[in-house]
Amino acid sequence: MSNLAEEISDCIDRFVSIAKQSWPNKLKDWNKPFWCFNLQGTTAGLAYYKANKIHLNHGLLIRNKQDFLSQTIPHEIAHLVAFRVFGESGIGHGKEWKFVMRVFGIEPNRCHKYDVSETKRKRTIKRYLFSCGCESKLHEITPQQFEKVMQKKCDISCRRCEKKLIFAGKIKTWVQ
Repeated sequence: MSNLAEEISDCIDRFVSIAKQSWPNKLKDWNKPFWCFNLQGTTAGLAYYKANKIHLNHGLLIRNKQDFLSQTIPHEIAHLVAFRVFGESGIGHGKEWKFVMRVFGIEPNRCHKYDVSETKRKRTIKRYLFSCGCESKLHEITPQQFEKVMQKKCDISCRRCEKKLIFAGKIKTWVQ
């Protein structure tokens, strides 16, 4: 195991131990969460409650290692603990998650403040333009909706005039 992987594993062990000491009855059979580096973009970490996993953004971790070990990883562990201790009400950034974070001795901040300019992925957005009976208004339809309409799996109507939308033959794209 690499030095970084050992540090992450030790960090997880530390907060799992705090959680098990704090809620011995609820967490006695709880196993250490599985973790991996498979996030990209601007998200630092994600907790998968039922799978007992945390996914981490390797690029952000490398550039923000100390904060990741002291904030992001405990943040994700707190999600898993809150779910196991409080059930469905422990999902999200509510009072249960905040309580677990305070038990960990960490201020419960919902979002990170990492510089994401290097990791922000650009994506091309595509919308298909449809018309209806309204005053020359065009409706933007997602590629998924467009596919369903073209395969005749559904029809889409205007919410205002309630007429069926007809493909205007135009596609709008932009980079975000």
